[in-house]
Amino acid sequence: MLFLLATLISGKPVLPAAHDTDIYLTALGIILTVVYMAGLVFRPGRQYARMGVDSVAAVVIYLVGIAGLAAIAT
Repeated sequence: MLFLLATLISGKPVLPAAHDTDIYLTALGIILTVVYMAGLVFRPGRQYARMGVDSVAAVVIYLVGIAGLAAIAT
């Protein structure tokens, strides 16, 4: 969504000029949003460390995503 807004503001396409890290972070944000939306729709009954399964999955995906970002950025 921000790529669309940036394109409208600048008047030229910004997606072709996006770096690999920009695309990666956008995909990571989409995946985390889908996990939290699924957690809202399907309320998990089980908890681990006082967090639902969706929150545990989001933390794991976030940590793996940041490690992947460090690998891509170098």
